[in-house]
Amino acid sequence: MQEAKGRPPRTPKTPEEVANLHLYKKFREYKKVENFKKTGFYRICNLFNIISFFIYVELVMCFFGPCHWQQHYCTHVKAEYGNSYKGNGNVLNEVILTDTEGKKYEFVVKEEIAPPLKFSSFYVGKDYILQKELKGGFAGSEKTYRIYTTGGIVFLSCFVGIFSLILFSYNMNLHLHSLRSITAINFLTIAGFLLF
Repeated sequence: MQEAKGRPPRTPKTPEEVANLHLYKKFREYKKVENFKKTGFYRICNLFNIISFFIYVELVMCFFGPCHWQQHYCTHVKAEYGNSYKGNGNVLNEVILTDTEGKKYEFVVKEEIAPPLKFSSFYVGKDYILQKELKGGFAGSEKTYRIYTTGGIVFLSCFVGIFSLILFSYNMNLHLHSLRSITAINFLTIAGFLLF
């Protein structure tokens, strides 16, 4: 009979050979990461991601804490009333103020207060870095109210900031594809903040 042609049977590796193979793969991965850390792409992307994270933190802190205040004077006041849980129609839902330059500010109030008078002053709070208008107030009320478009900015800042923090804590920025993804998400978020 003729012997079947084919591969000779494999001899299993010894535990020492398996351990050496495992160490070799770890060393090769380590060298790959170290070489990637030396590239300019790695440094620029990580620097941009760190700056983006601090912008998100600054936006949230300015929304809940101190910010840059500017005083304006309104030439037109539009108040929108709605019902509260008790059913009366005295709740001031929104106040839309137009300043002397024609820019409109829409404050979410949801309280039983009188709207500001025409030609009265109001103030708007901006963050320090991007100068996004986050909150404000007007004469007749000592509280600050959020500007209508602020909800999306604060939500995205919290969500993408926590997302970036989690990815960085798992060292996902040490790999090319995940670093590109994190950078793309942060770039689109910051570009959205700047454009809208």
